[in-house]
Amino acid sequence: MQVKPRHILSLALVLLLGAFVRIHRLSFESPWYDEVITLRHLADPSLRMFLAHVEITNPTITPGYFIFEYYWAHWVDPSAMSLRAVSVVAGVLTLAMLYVLARRFIGHNGAILASALMAVNPLHVYHSQAIRMYAPIVLLGLVSAYTYFRLLHTPRPLWWMFHFAANLALVWIHPLTAPIFVTEGLVLLFFERKRPRLVSAWFGGHAAIAISLLGWIASIDPVAARNQGGSVTVPTIFRSDARGNSIEHVLGQWSGGYRPHMSSVFA
Repeated sequence: MQVKPRHILSLALVLLLGAFVRIHRLSFESPWYDEVITLRHLADPSLRMFLAHVEITNPTITPGYFIFEYYWAHWVDPSAMSLRAVSVVAGVLTLAMLYVLARRFIGHNGAILASALMAVNPLHVYHSQAIRMYAPIVLLGLVSAYTYFRLLHTPRPLWWMFHFAANLALVWIHPLTAPIFVTEGLVLLFFERKRPRLVSAWFGGHAAIAISLLGWIASIDPVAARNQGGSVTVPTIFRSDARGNSIEHVLGQWSGGYRPHMSSVFA
């Protein structure tokens, strides 16, 4: 599909819009609970000590992002603004990656609309300003999806390399990204069974990714994991959770107490 100058211009405008709403009032952001958990320990003299402190409140989250955060603080800049800037960059790159992926399926107009909607999406803007792993997860998820479809059509080494790298990074940033791999694997099993070499290579690579997690899984403290898992009980449509909290309250906990509204993007 030919890329026209007007396509580049429209994407550039969307990226500028996305960058503006993510940088706007960034200095007014104050650390919230999940951010404070890591920020207060960034001065630890060793990575091992830092991860030990973080693990107390995040025992079931893979340490990839925390390792990055620690070395960014020690090698680049330990300020909260600097760490937020990482998420801002990831958020803006996500807009470009969404455009590239969507353009393959719905053309330029649909892709630019999708990117523009994400550019002003309050929840994505919020997480693109946070000192957490969520903005990089969305970016890496789109990279995984794009390289997945590329290697299905042209299984070149480059696409394999980027695909495995994205998925390895995803699962080491947060274990709940695993459903992405399950979906990709099911598509291969149901629709690509006549390409056994491709299917075998994909599952072999992801088996290696799973093996890389075994040491981390073995190190999880089951008592701490149960305590963390019991902190928020998922309510059903018909009842509140075990503590009597409403669905709205629980969703508020999951989003850091944030209730996204369009007006908050430009506040």
